Amino acid sequence: GGFQTIFSHKPFRDLVRIGLDEETEKRAREFDPDNNGMLMVRQVIAGGVGADIFKEGDILVNIEGELISNFIDLEALLDKSIGRTLSVAVIRLGEFKKLSVRVADLHQIEPTRFLELGDAILQDMSIQHARAMNLPQAGVVVMRPGYFLNRSGIPQNSVIVELNEAPVNNLEQFIAAVQASPRDRKMLTRFVVPGREFTTQLAQLEIDNRWFDHRICSRVDDQRFWDCSKLEMPGKVVPVADDIVSVPAFKDPLLSRVSPAMVRVDFSIPYSVDNVYARHFQGVGLVIDKEAGIVAVDRNTVPIGLGDVEITFFGYRVVDANVVFLHPRHNIALLKYDAALLQDAQFDALTLVDGELPDVLTMVGYRADGTFRRHEVDDFSRLTVGFNAPRLPRFQQSPIDLYGVSSVPPSLGGPFVDENGDVHAIYMSFAHEDGREIRQNEWAMPASVVLEALRLYQSNSDFHSLDARLAYRSLSDARQLGLNEEWLTRFTSLPANLRRVLYVEQLVPNTDAADKLLPGDILLAIEGELVSDLFAVELQSQSDLIVLQLLRAGEIHEIELQPSVLSGLGTQRLVSWAGAQFQEAHTEIGYLKGVQHNGVYISHTEQGSPAIWDGLYRNRFVTHVDGKAVSDLDEFLALVGGKSQDEVTRLSLISMRGRKSIVSVAPEYNFWPTYEIKRTDDGWQRVNYIN
Repeated sequence: GGFQTIFSHKPFRDLVRIGLDEETEKRAREFDPDNNGMLMVRQVIAGGVGADIFKEGDILVNIEGELISNFIDLEALLDKSIGRTLSVAVIRLGEFKKLSVRVADLHQIEPTRFLELGDAILQDMSIQHARAMNLPQAGVVVMRPGYFLNRSGIPQNSVIVELNEAPVNNLEQFIAAVQASPRDRKMLTRFVVPGREFTTQLAQLEIDNRWFDHRICSRVDDQRFWDCSKLEMPGKVVPVADDIVSVPAFKDPLLSRVSPAMVRVDFSIPYSVDNVYARHFQGVGLVIDKEAGIVAVDRNTVPIGLGDVEITFFGYRVVDANVVFLHPRHNIALLKYDAALLQDAQFDALTLVDGELPDVLTMVGYRADGTFRRHEVDDFSRLTVGFNAPRLPRFQQSPIDLYGVSSVPPSLGGPFVDENGDVHAIYMSFAHEDGREIRQNEWAMPASVVLEALRLYQSNSDFHSLDARLAYRSLSDARQLGLNEEWLTRFTSLPANLRRVLYVEQLVPNTDAADKLLPGDILLAIEGELVSDLFAVELQSQSDLIVLQLLRAGEIHEIELQPSVLSGLGTQRLVSWAGAQFQEAHTEIGYLKGVQHNGVYISHTEQGSPAIWDGLYRNRFVTHVDGKAVSDLDEFLALVGGKSQDEVTRLSLISMRGRKSIVSVAPEYNFWPTYEIKRTDDGWQRVNYIN
């Protein structure tokens, strides 16, 4: 039982200052000689039975005529008086007050259910939350925001109080409002954040049934698991073509030509594959094929293929898109939207131009508020970008020649265009790890690199990787390593900015290059054509078989090499078991770390899962299950799929450094079921498995 009121024990000397009289103090001392104080109201919980009756600072004297000066007596009396209305005497600012207060049953107002909305956890507001936020005990508390609420910007410990203008006092009202929501727009969600209780905030919530299941769980005493039942929630909002499409117009003809083809890209990731460093990204894309609905964007905005893409046209029109191409080596992703949704929009795709940059270009920047700015640029500087390997292997731009620009105003990015509006370079964000911190830098990517990515996609061609990490070295270094006069003469005949050589720093294991090349080799020519440019080497490697000429230990060697074929879609499959997520090894592991182990890669482990309890951590390979070898996800699923609840399963692991270990995991399927996320011809799908 309780008054939904917080009491504090205060010494007599403090209580005297707020109105305790000598006679009451004397009675209290005589009643309990070992007690040096009395109880004072510290907080009255809004909306509770004590609200508008008690006041902060009230000194509790007696209840039903019985003097109460300690917590033990107070709790004992309240516990046996649930549902009754008691007479309570207090001293308020020196005056005696007689109050009548009903005793609430605290067990009845304790939350006994929670909602799994995907990987979000919501519950009815508890008395603890009401006390902490000084709000009535009404609303739904976000215990874990998960994918959907994080994507909407609703943080942990927020209290949802309204959905689509309907009040939300509990989970029933929340679920009913979600299920009744129209499917042509996102749900308007009003919520309160701790620390800002007097101001509500508004967000747009959308639920997608592709990624997660939903269920409601109720507490069952004396049982291991709560009673959970699946909930059907409305799926993703169905896009509807607008009757009127308003393309922005400017007095500046260049802005009128370029800006309609510039879009904002929002990308959200439900599952952390490929060691992606965040779950929500925003950047700028360019429409480069209007008929097909193709948008080019950097891979610091769309780092992987698994996720939800929203593209905003003209500052207001939002359409969904899919990731259709991820360049395995360059900071470029291609997106595809339904071009029919914008078929009446009067604008043209941007034209990409190959070749050297003109002396002066105009950058059209997309600002965070959806407006545009133009800025003349004439200070491009050619530079070579290369990063150290990150601690966790994830996508980073491979070594490449870019353009640095020192005087670009702040923006989300944009193209560098000539007077005709043709694109010669794109200002992009590049992410890399530096000292265990993710840093982001902006450089201008030559349009020729984006053009090559578009060619690969449009022709449905495979990307051929030389499987060697290259770096520039000077001709003097090559001379010291044995470059002869004939080859030196050929290199010195090149333009001044190309008089250099390419040096092999690292090789991708389990490839033809790893068998035939060595770190320290100097690459001289491909198919007899001299090479001294990183991007040119990549272009000349786009064949099933190539012939290299290289310098090794002072001698010229001619080697026939078979480049590897890499997918332009990235990781397309994920398996979750015991709260750990498994995938095939992504290409960055071999390219950046120079290692490639057999087995399946652990990309993520969920907090509180059996995997975490038993020490099954990420960034390792599972090579065996109960002594049986594992080479891919199918074999892994076949071996763990038959494991029953709590059945100890022994997993043999190997780390990036080759250190071997064994971990025993007892799976629990009630809260950590086995499922698979995979890309199909119809898009991403979730497949649940019953163990």
